[in-house]
Amino acid sequence: MTIPHASSQGAVPQQLEERRPPSPPGRGAPQKQVDISHPTRYCNARRETSVMTWERNRIIFISGPYRGETPHDINTNIDRARDVAEYLWEIGYGVFCPHLNSAHMDGIAPDENFLEADLEIMERTCDALVCVTGWENSEGACAEVDWARKIPIPVFKTLPTPEKLRDAFARLARKRFDDGVWGP
Repeated sequence: MTIPHASSQGAVPQQLEERRPPSPPGRGAPQKQVDISHPTRYCNARRETSVMTWERNRIIFISGPYRGETPHDINTNIDRARDVAEYLWEIGYGVFCPHLNSAHMDGIAPDENFLEADLEIMERTCDALVCVTGWENSEGACAEVDWARKIPIPVFKTLPTPEKLRDAFARLARKRFDDGVWGP
C-alpha cells in the first residue's frame, strides 16, 4: 500500500509549511553588544551569552517507580509521573517521562530493555533528572539516578522550584563553558 503525498490531497496545511527547525544556540536571539577590545570583558560577556542561550529549551527526565503489585498501582505511579511532567511543561521545560513513553507495554520486551533504552535517551537528550515521590523504593529509578550522576546531569530528589532549575542549569552551563566545551 502506498501513502499518497500530501500535495495530491490538496494544499499542505499552513502549519507544516511554516515549520522550521529551531535555530542553533546563539543564532536568532538578540545578542548583547560587547566591547571586544577588552579580552576579559569579551570573554565574560560571551560566557554569559552562552549560559543564557543554553538555559532555554532544557529537557528533564522524570524518574520514579513504574511497577506495582496491581494494575491500579501501576496507574497510580504513571499518574504521579504525569503530574510532575505537567508541572515541568507548565513552567517552560521539555520533559521525557518514561512512564508515559511505555505505559502498559509490560511483557512485550524484558524490563531491562526498557531501562537500557531510558538510560540511553537520558544520556543523549536530557539535561536534568527530577525524581517522583517514592523513587528510592524503585530499582529502576535508583539505576536512573546513579546514571544521571555519572553523566553528570543535575539530580533533583524533590520537585524543584523554577528558580532552583534555572540556577542548576546556569551552574552547569558555566562549568561547561569554563571547561572548554563552549567558548570563544
